[in-house]
Amino acid sequence: MARRQTAVQQGMLDGMECCRRRGHRGEELAAEWLEARGFRILKRNLRRRQMGEVDLLAELGGVLHVVEVKCGRGPLDLLLERVDERKLRLLLKTLARSGWLEGGPGRPAHCRVDVLLVQLGSEGPHIRFLEDLCPPELRWEGGADV
Repeated sequence: MARRQTAVQQGMLDGMECCRRRGHRGEELAAEWLEARGFRILKRNLRRRQMGEVDLLAELGGVLHVVEVKCGRGPLDLLLERVDERKLRLLLKTLARSGWLEGGPGRPAHCRVDVLLVQLGSEGPHIRFLEDLCPPELRWEGGADV
């Protein structure tokens, strides 16, 4: 019985590794897609202890874009459902606690939260970019308060 549990646990670990690789691949595709459209990637995988992670920070035209990347094989609508208001708040808090919303030289004056969906399929990836998804009450227009 112990051997079976170990095999099940190993299968779960293998599945988690597969998800990590897929997520990393999605972030790579997202960064390439953004750069091809003139975005400058400022930071990847910004993490704060006990907070969360921002997949990509990019800048275009003086605007800081906080890009949440969702990657998978399912429909794009299902990928988008994984980004809710709680996730948006967590992204902005992580950003604020990392000092990115304090402004200053070289820092963009405005911030937007975007979602980039990467659907993996047999014909190659399909990408959908959704800009400025924050509801008005979460929008940031300068200053360190979030």
